[in-house]
Amino acid sequence: INDDLRSSLLGLLEELTREGRRIDRVFVETTGVADPGPVVTTIILPEFSARVHLDSVVTLVDAHAFNETEEEAIFKKQLQEADLIVLNKCDLVSQPTIESLQERIESVPGVRADIVKATRGALPPETFF
Repeated sequence: INDDLRSSLLGLLEELTREGRRIDRVFVETTGVADPGPVVTTIILPEFSARVHLDSVVTLVDAHAFNETEEEAIFKKQLQEADLIVLNKCDLVSQPTIESLQERIESVPGVRADIVKATRGALPPETFF
């Protein structure tokens, strides 16, 4: 996580939790370039942990654009940190491709998340809560 993102996240959490404001949900989307570990660490800092609860880390995998370069260290960390993995754009690839991608994801050491399939990112809200 770069300092700008960390500072922005800290500022947002401070603003949202100021003076006991009630927060139902905060989603942080890192556009596929961030190691989720520092984001999680920021959210669970002592100054926020009494007011903000980290529910889950969701990793989105684009089934249509997935390629070998996605198996870099950051991508593996995203998979390993995830509580839920959404395999999206499943309508744009064949069933054997989906099965192959799922096997590849599950073969990454440390992956423990459930994998759900989606089309156009459409999933019922209860999937995330």
